[in-house]
Amino acid sequence: MDTISLDGKWRLGVTRCDKNEFIRVGDEFDITIPGEAHLALEEAKVIENPYWGTNEEIYSSIEADYTISRKFDYRKSGRRAVLALSFVDTISRITLNGEFVGETDNEFRAYFLDITDRLRDGENEIVFSFRSAATEARERAAALPFPLPSERGDRSLVRRCQNSISTVGIYDPVNIIETDNLVVTNSAVTIRESGEEWIITAEVEVDAARDEDAVFRVHFAKGDGEETLHLEKGRKIYSTTLTVAQDEVERWWPVGYGIQHLYNFTLTLGDWSRTLKSAFRTIEVRNNITMGGRELTFVVNGREIFAKGAIWTGLDSRTSKITMRRYEKLLESMAMANMNMVRLWGGGAYEKDEFYSECDRLGILVWHDLMFANATYRTDSAFLESVEAELRYQIMRLKSHPSIALWCGNSRGLEVLSSFRESIENRDRYLVFYDRLNSGVVERVVRECDDRAFWPTSPSAGTNDYTSKCAEEGSGDAHFWSLWKDDKEFEYSYETKPRFCSEFGYESFPSLSTVRQFAPEKDYNVTCPTFEYHQAEEDGNSRIIGSIARHFRFPGTFENTLYLSQVQQAVAIERAVTYWRSLMPYCMGTLFWQLSDLWPCTSYSSIEYGGKWKLLHYAARRFFSPVTPLLYVNDGRLHVYIINETDAEDEGEIAIKFRTFGGKKKESKVYSVKLPPRKVIKVDDFSLSRVDTRTTFAYARLSTKDTIRERTILLDKPKLLELEDPKVKVDVRKLSARTLNIQITSERPAFLVSLDNGSIGGIFSDNFIAVRPTAQKNVLFNADEDVDVEEFRKELRVFDLYSAMR
Repeated sequence: MDTISLDGKWRLGVTRCDKNEFIRVGDEFDITIPGEAHLALEEAKVIENPYWGTNEEIYSSIEADYTISRKFDYRKSGRRAVLALSFVDTISRITLNGEFVGETDNEFRAYFLDITDRLRDGENEIVFSFRSAATEARERAAALPFPLPSERGDRSLVRRCQNSISTVGIYDPVNIIETDNLVVTNSAVTIRESGEEWIITAEVEVDAARDEDAVFRVHFAKGDGEETLHLEKGRKIYSTTLTVAQDEVERWWPVGYGIQHLYNFTLTLGDWSRTLKSAFRTIEVRNNITMGGRELTFVVNGREIFAKGAIWTGLDSRTSKITMRRYEKLLESMAMANMNMVRLWGGGAYEKDEFYSECDRLGILVWHDLMFANATYRTDSAFLESVEAELRYQIMRLKSHPSIALWCGNSRGLEVLSSFRESIENRDRYLVFYDRLNSGVVERVVRECDDRAFWPTSPSAGTNDYTSKCAEEGSGDAHFWSLWKDDKEFEYSYETKPRFCSEFGYESFPSLSTVRQFAPEKDYNVTCPTFEYHQAEEDGNSRIIGSIARHFRFPGTFENTLYLSQVQQAVAIERAVTYWRSLMPYCMGTLFWQLSDLWPCTSYSSIEYGGKWKLLHYAARRFFSPVTPLLYVNDGRLHVYIINETDAEDEGEIAIKFRTFGGKKKESKVYSVKLPPRKVIKVDDFSLSRVDTRTTFAYARLSTKDTIRERTILLDKPKLLELEDPKVKVDVRKLSARTLNIQITSERPAFLVSLDNGSIGGIFSDNFIAVRPTAQKNVLFNADEDVDVEEFRKELRVFDLYSAMR
């Protein structure tokens, strides 16, 4: 089996377009494949960076049909030739030398097209004729007998990523496979526990032009398997198994619970061979009735896991900008922030193999939505057949990865039935459509293809349970949006007791260095059109500004406005997570919306476009710590808990201290504590009735043989506090080519002290911290590249709460 690559320079041709000032029918441009049309237009200087200003709005209006074509030389060998395609966006008709060879209608599928009889000796020409997905969706909507409401308009009527900009492209390599007969179109290795052994199942999906006997081999460091298969004409899945004793291999664990042991499995069939990585582990999703409702608890290798993490909405609105290094950087940032789970959201895309491999390597569990979100969907036979082909391809492609913990049918699939007038007034009709897709196809195919747990929808109480208010009724997973969408006070989190909060969020503005990526200096105003365009919510900026006004004294500068927006985002999420972690094991997971941005913008993210950490991500590293004090104020009392998620018992002491903003000592208490493994203990709660909360703060210092953790908490709204000028100072010294030390001192207690590294890439060892005159801080900055200390000093910005509210 040989592979001929057709990657490289192709031609982009315009065959239809709406009236616009950029392109016309007949225009042609160079395009690199893998790649996409908008990038080719930008490289040809026909359009500018779509992320700058309001360019994206202008360029997204270019609704066009294109051809992507190239000529290539080929020498016929008498062997079978198959065109192998994946990730083709979205609707295309493919011809070779003017003759039709196939078509695509779903970017989530793979296509293997036999082109043996269409190839000729010498020069050949292949042409993909793309139809605009937006045009197709609009026409499909017009042809419907009744509307299929969606939060994203007509986008749900075509099978493509809902987040990417309106373009076309081929995002994976284009290959011609030459073979005597067999083409392996997919493969997988799965492992399950059976008594004292592990059973390893290796699978191959084979497209055969004729019947053939072939030897299927599996090579593994602890043993080999071999079986002679009779392969029948057509496309079918074949498998073989081997066993290994449990004591011969090491288990894979999520980050924070053990080592991520991965093993190579080499599959060979005829002259085809591929090595897959997989691992030995068990994953159970418990949905039993406990504590008055139905739990949602992930259990890995018999160990209950408190899920901590964020939601992945994608890497970039421009698929062609996705790189391995960007996957690594974002997922490493998750692990660094003590996160052990990522929820891959159903409005995005099945990610490239590198995403899942990184999750395997780092020990990040994947809650995997299937690609349906916030919409009602078609259920005609053509659509359902395409979805079934998509699922069978994707699940087999992905199921070797030990990090995938759960398949979820969709995001908000049931919830949207109560969100639109049409579905409210005709609920039975839309419920039948939902069930036909989600139960009749999605759940059925998942269960046929894999033995992982299937979760019907998020939020949900569980299989066959259509409870809608999961948090209030103490069952399953909940989405909690009251803080943001209903303008509730942050303390409202304490009135919600989810068993697992799989989605909640709060917006903030990006830092100034990210603003510079999309706005000129004249637009440095959070209500100007450019700034409001780079915003996910219609009234999002107004909500942020209103929340700042409710909680803080209004800032006097643009930069301080950006800073305080990130402060309140971090505080809102931290308070909710702190409370819900104190409820363990009643609550067994919190995943906030969202990890990162698809373009430079204002959003719910904890990491800005380009990889820069917001204050929320620095806060998450602390509030997701496996051993840490948990402090929150509710009903006039300061509640103090300690969580120990580790398997080791620990002991030590925790000091709770009250101090004035001038640094004067008030009440103090010290407690000896024993920290049993996998438990939360309550230390105490303090009435604040005898404390002047406007002039006093509190902090807890936990000391054990392995841990020192300190948490500081303000006892009232920041706008009400009588803060004193802390006079924060910093001193920067270079330790190595990529490492700087920042010493932070203050004359009085300083709160929410934040370092901003500007445009210099890197991560601080600590940030968003409290500094006291008696406890100076030394923070390391680990730069992505060699850094000049003078340049860093110029870029560095230092914020604190007192100064920002002036």
